[in-house]
Amino acid sequence: MLNQKNPPYTFKEIEVDKLLLDKSNPRFVEMFGNDPAEDDLVMYMLKHEKANEIADSILGLRYFHIDEALWISETKEGKYIVREGNRRLSAVKALAAPEKFFDNKKNQLKLDKLPCLVYTDENALDERIRKRHTEEVIKRWSRLAQAKYAKIMYDKGQTNQNADLLKIASIYSAAQNCGLGKKLYDFMEEANKSAVLERFFSPKCLTKKYCGFYFEKNEAQIFDENALK
Repeated sequence: MLNQKNPPYTFKEIEVDKLLLDKSNPRFVEMFGNDPAEDDLVMYMLKHEKANEIADSILGLRYFHIDEALWISETKEGKYIVREGNRRLSAVKALAAPEKFFDNKKNQLKLDKLPCLVYTDENALDERIRKRHTEEVIKRWSRLAQAKYAKIMYDKGQTNQNADLLKIASIYSAAQNCGLGKKLYDFMEEANKSAVLERFFSPKCLTKKYCGFYFEKNEAQIFDENALK
């Protein structure tokens, strides 16, 4: 029997003002050179890496998930470099200063501490980051799977779901009922053309004019199966 090995990190809650964005992160190198200002990095993450969406999620919850701990390493000055989790940290820093990053279009939310895994073995951290970003450990859900989950949540009473996802779930269900489920699945998943279908959702008349169905409160109404085919 193999002996259990201790992980190369410890879990701690670290003050936000001690957490620094990783200036050597591959996302930043080509954009800002060797010594970018942290505010520039935060703004970049908001505009180009969807950190604004993370900010909306955190603002809605008003807390930070403990299972999304940042992976960090300590500096000689007593600060911590966030090696994994720069988008999440950017979102938290931006919410603390909405006048600077959101033109006061979001409410302020100040989180004092964040959950972190403090790595004592830099090589182990490097290897874990490499595997996370080059090996498909967690596969992103397909658009159709996202739609199905959105419908499940909607049916449970969580009605603040993405309208396009609800429409996809509805048209797929309707297509299944008339024997076209496999064709729609192949079009969306195998041919990777979900975006093509979604372009017809707006303006509303396009699906009715060209595709043989229309939406009524995000529910698909099929009136011409040949056009749908």
